[in-house]
Amino acid sequence: MLQEWINSFHHMGIIPLFLIMAIEGCSIPFPGIIAVIPYGYLLSPQIKEIFGLAIGMSLTYSLFSFIHYWLGLKLQKKMKHRFEKKIKKAQHWFHKIGEWSIVLTRLLGIGYISYVAGMSDVKMWKYGIFTFVGVYFWSFSLLFLGQIYKGDPKAVIELFQMYQNYIYISIGI
Repeated sequence: MLQEWINSFHHMGIIPLFLIMAIEGCSIPFPGIIAVIPYGYLLSPQIKEIFGLAIGMSLTYSLFSFIHYWLGLKLQKKMKHRFEKKIKKAQHWFHKIGEWSIVLTRLLGIGYISYVAGMSDVKMWKYGIFTFVGVYFWSFSLLFLGQIYKGDPKAVIELFQMYQNYIYISIGI
């Protein structure tokens, strides 16, 4: 079934790739990693094209992620009295770790940081830049790995599983 899905995307060009990024940006549970990796192989992009595609993918994701950022802003004001302790705890955690946590969570595929950023009053331009940077590296890496591993998501997932401890330690540092 996955192969049929990939084949149908291949015939549609890059539009589904940007649609995938819009879905990911909206924090809708979706296996984006499994859908993006084959594009690195199907499109056979040169390194310059991977840079360009990653920019477009990051812009798309970033724009759609603002939906949850704005919801976080609104929820903070409306839910402040009801969940004041939990909101303050989340804000404290976010300010303690810093706004760079937006970049790190994007690299790890955690989209729900948008709500926390909105509730923590992160400046909109900072949120946009940090989201873009995190998603850019994620997009570039997946397209590049897709090209190397000939679009086989299972091979890339196995690679991640093999090195996941090293990846998490590196991100933690």
